[in-house]
Amino acid sequence: MKIYILSDDTFFSLGVSEIFINAGYEALVLNPGDGPACLKVCGTASATAIIDINDGERLNRIFSEGVPHNIRLLFVTRHDSVEYAHFGYFNIFIPRRIACNRVVSWLLRYLREESRELYRLTEIESAILRALLAGEPPGLIATKMKLSVKTISRIKINALNKMGVCRMNCRSLLFVSDYLNKTVFLSMTQRHYQESYTGWNSHS
Repeated sequence: MKIYILSDDTFFSLGVSEIFINAGYEALVLNPGDGPACLKVCGTASATAIIDINDGERLNRIFSEGVPHNIRLLFVTRHDSVEYAHFGYFNIFIPRRIACNRVVSWLLRYLREESRELYRLTEIESAILRALLAGEPPGLIATKMKLSVKTISRIKINALNKMGVCRMNCRSLLFVSDYLNKTVFLSMTQRHYQESYTGWNSHS
């Protein structure tokens, strides 16, 4: 299995690649400054790309030409709430402060999800969470969407459950915001990549 590391932090990139090389995997550090071209070196073999970049503009440039269907994306997050995420659901994060001796096992757990149904948020779930994060009250959201407040609440809870978030607080708000921002880049992947996981669109 090939592992590609894409990070603004050179020391992080080299450290993570060394961990995987020592564990017997082929790891290669990519240069984020190459923009979309940096992903083209991945070729056609199945691989995993670990992305440690939080600048939205830079991510937009890197993914502007999509992602090869053979590449699975795993984003590094600085938000601790990821520790409590349900891995039976679609998860795209690995914590930035994870202990070195856990990095490989964390990745393997993520890759094992390939054989299971993977979930993503529906459009209405994303819209409601984004509105809540923007400070809009449920009543206003319900009026705009022509839904009841109870329906808005139910959809919000379902969406949070998918991410393993039990309640909205300062930590979980950061996690949810990061999750929503990163899933935008997943939607840029080629159609074949999305269709390979039929469970994504079959649950709300």
